[in-house]
Amino acid sequence: MRTDPEQTRASEYLRRAGTQAPVADIRRKVAETFRELDELVAGIPAETVRVRPRLGRWCVQEVVDHLILSHRPAGDELADLLQGRVPEGEPIPAHLQSPDAMEKEWPALVREMSAVHGRMASLVAGAPEDTPLGTRAPVVMVINGMEWIEELDWKAYAIAFRAHALGHAGQIRAILEEASGVKRHAGPVDAGLLPV
Repeated sequence: MRTDPEQTRASEYLRRAGTQAPVADIRRKVAETFRELDELVAGIPAETVRVRPRLGRWCVQEVVDHLILSHRPAGDELADLLQGRVPEGEPIPAHLQSPDAMEKEWPALVREMSAVHGRMASLVAGAPEDTPLGTRAPVVMVINGMEWIEELDWKAYAIAFRAHALGHAGQIRAILEEASGVKRHAGPVDAGLLPV
């Protein structure tokens, strides 16, 4: 099987920042990322969340809906990994979206995303230092439009969903800036690079 350089770089990042990293670093990074994303979203006025930056692009409300639909089952899978169980079923699909995403009440979405992220951060915070890494879960990885399945231990899994949150935080900022007419410079996540 041919491996693309992006896949190799992502695998190396998840190994270095996840599997091989101290648990304390993972706890801190996951908690900070989810807290910052939740604060960003909570500060967005409801009247702007359904504005699309361009035809065919997601608005902020759709991004938040996607994060909830992706991260809620990720919390269940993370809990399984921490208990040494392989999650049942297929990997969480990419590009999840509710059929009624635009009809949902914005304050309810903000609260729900915060609760989902709070649970994930709590799971990571409560993980013992000696939690085994032998159990793995398949994760659909997406970078620059390329998709593949990566088998991840609990530490790499937590960091993968942190990277997912960071990528979508960058997307939300870009949507807001484009809607306001402010031009910004691409950061590492925007350029398809993984965060540190």
